[in-house]
Amino acid sequence: VSEMIRIAKPGAPVIVEQVSPSVCTDNEDWGGVDRQFWRAATVQKYRWDVDPKSIEIQEDLSLGSAKGEYESRYHVFMKKNVAAE
Repeated sequence: VSEMIRIAKPGAPVIVEQVSPSVCTDNEDWGGVDRQFWRAATVQKYRWDVDPKSIEIQEDLSLGSAKGEYESRYHVFMKKNVAAE
């Protein structure tokens, strides 16, 4: 994610799809990060150059999720900060 943000143009969207929850939350999936991670870690911990107000988390409504296979997965949308002039 850090590299995606680094190479994105200022103001561009950065989208992370098919994110699995952590193994502690759902041990039936690959293991990813819980939804709270994105708002807590983006700016304070990792100093990602994104607008924290732009972060949106959406449920995964793809075919696999509809069948109940990956029902806890989600997508994350955020925008890179616009360069200061």
